[in-house]
Amino acid sequence: RKAEYEANKANAPQAAEAPKAAAATAGNGPVFNAPMGGTVMEIRVKPGDTVKPGDIVLVYEAMKMENDLEADRDRVVKRVFVATDDVVGTDAPLIEFE
Repeated sequence: RKAEYEANKANAPQAAEAPKAAAATAGNGPVFNAPMGGTVMEIRVKPGDTVKPGDIVLVYEAMKMENDLEADRDRVVKRVFVATDDVVGTDAPLIEFE
């Protein structure tokens, strides 16, 4: 378990840098940020998709639980900043809307 922890710890800083780079290139649209740190398990939208309130846009694991992130209003997906298996920190940008 210690070796597994050390391996994950070594990979975490690299994964945390990716959202920062994405944030630097974010446009003016509203951005859906991660409510807490975790690992992206599934992305259910792609650029150009229209979402409605309650639609699940992303599933991620945090605190040993699967968490569904739902759209809060009608929007069109402009950009997705993460990929499956990415590790994200709290408030990391996930999806930008038009």
